Amino acid sequence: MIWKKLENRSLYLIELLERKPINEDILLDQLKISKKTLSNDIKQINKKLEHCAFINIKHKEISLYVYDYKRYKKSLNKIRKEEESFNNEKYRLIYIIKNLFENKTVTMGDLSFEMIISKTTLNKDIEKVNKLMDSYNIRIAGRPNVGIGILGEEIDIRNFVIENCYNEIFRQNKDTRLVSEIIRKALSPYLVDEETLDRMKIFLNVSIVRIRNNFYINRLDKDYSYNLKGLIKDIGEDIKNRVEKVIGLKLSDDELKFITVPLRGMRTPLIITSISDIEIGQDIQNLISEIFTSIKRQMDLDVDLGKVTKDFNYHIYFLLNRIKLDYKIDNSLNEEIKKEYRVAYKMAEIAAKVIENKLEKTVNESEKSYLASYFQIYIVEKLDLVNKNAFKIAIFTTDEINDLSLKRKLKAGDINDDLSISIIDDISIDLSGYDLLITDRDVDTEISQISGKDIYKISKIRERIEDLREKKNMILNNRFLKSVFLNNLDEEKLFLIKGKDFKKNLYYMLDSLIDKNLVDEDFKERIIKREKISSTIFSRGVAFPHTKSNKLSVALGINEKDYPNLIFLVGVPENLDEVLVKLYDEIVTIANDDKLVEKISKIKSYPKLMEFFIKETELFR
Repeated sequence: MIWKKLENRSLYLIELLERKPINEDILLDQLKISKKTLSNDIKQINKKLEHCAFINIKHKEISLYVYDYKRYKKSLNKIRKEEESFNNEKYRLIYIIKNLFENKTVTMGDLSFEMIISKTTLNKDIEKVNKLMDSYNIRIAGRPNVGIGILGEEIDIRNFVIENCYNEIFRQNKDTRLVSEIIRKALSPYLVDEETLDRMKIFLNVSIVRIRNNFYINRLDKDYSYNLKGLIKDIGEDIKNRVEKVIGLKLSDDELKFITVPLRGMRTPLIITSISDIEIGQDIQNLISEIFTSIKRQMDLDVDLGKVTKDFNYHIYFLLNRIKLDYKIDNSLNEEIKKEYRVAYKMAEIAAKVIENKLEKTVNESEKSYLASYFQIYIVEKLDLVNKNAFKIAIFTTDEINDLSLKRKLKAGDINDDLSISIIDDISIDLSGYDLLITDRDVDTEISQISGKDIYKISKIRERIEDLREKKNMILNNRFLKSVFLNNLDEEKLFLIKGKDFKKNLYYMLDSLIDKNLVDEDFKERIIKREKISSTIFSRGVAFPHTKSNKLSVALGINEKDYPNLIFLVGVPENLDEVLVKLYDEIVTIANDDKLVEKISKIKSYPKLMEFFIKETELFR
């Protein structure tokens, strides 16, 4: 938001907390202020809201409690009135924009007289407005005694106002009620979300004000065109007829293309009466396939969105429309999503890069957050598999009837509902994802087996399952930190490394693991090949080289003085995406905290590392 530095922080904070409580760390990062400054701000606000409301901080959550609503509203209006004065810089700048948005030209003399400021101050304010407008390729210019105006493409001028100061400029607009009625009636036959309805009202309101002052849209980009026989065209024509009848203005085709932008860029496709012009073409299917391929290449994850795949396809369709039309939607949960959906957000960043390369336009943070919300569905599903501690059993015998009987008996005695039992008919498949194989064949595999006559002894099988369950180090029970990485790390796999050469340090770790027979001989080659496809350096402080392996293998390299400080080296068996997702979640959590990375980089031994996570952090509980 362009006004952030000019905002009254007190008012901004109150309006933020009216919506919901907010985490202290997220707010500090959002406002770019110190903890002490925030504490002082809250004290001042509480003084202004005395006897009606109170802002409280508890366990780093900041909440607003209102106990006298009438008095609270009066106090809030008083704070707002402090804003509405020419002594307030933001108020002056918006006043200048409003006057120039609603008029062809305005003289400097008239403006300085109305605002009760000198022409020197007005010139400085205009320069500040021009800096705010710079990214939209528009500016205020003219001759002092003749008049000044906003120069630039009409579409850019409108977008600037819509995205930055619509509410302030249109607060007392006389057409707002009529515009709301027109949009409501035109869209009533269709199921359209409230956000899209509100945005349609904004776009129509802006059009009417500009047309009344003889500002017209021309030279619209080809991306603004739409199917002349489709649903959007029908809605546009209906709005056109209603505006002419109620307000007395004729809307051109270009104006209709502008006004209907929110429909073509809406966040959720809720128009269900007719979707004839909303077809997910092969180009979008190819783009989605490319997104999933990119995530596979960079993160080694096979994404399957399951039941929400169709919704995701529509989301991409509308997202592409928004980017092509420079139509921005806001996501007030950006910071929370980045913090809470760590792995999903990384996937969203990869998806965004694919889209940016295709369209040669930037995907903003809000769009990435909405993408992350879809990927989080996949992440939650995978994490649930790990958190449930499912014990996986494969049954392969020549006696099909016994297989089914054995499965039923084991499931009947599964009190915790955490046994995953598969009857397989092909022993050549990859068995590394299973914890136990029950078979009457001679099978060469590293996983635990029950064979011979023991396959008919249900009590012995149950005893073996319980024994293996206890020993299974990737299962996270209450006696350990809930971390796949830390629970599989030990003294042998911790390396204290030196020097700036990441590749040299990585090779040293790989060679050491091979020498100790902790990984297979081809492990190094697979890691090197993986690094060539896509660098696994997360941030300046953390790298996460990983590949497929015949068993779960982890190692940690700690480099106190040079970057990356931490090298999390991992091998994950095929078909265990849930474990890889959990590892990503753990490592991204660490990588996102520079201070935590710095503290870990000073640790010199495995016991000290484990004690640090237990005593000094709240992670992985």
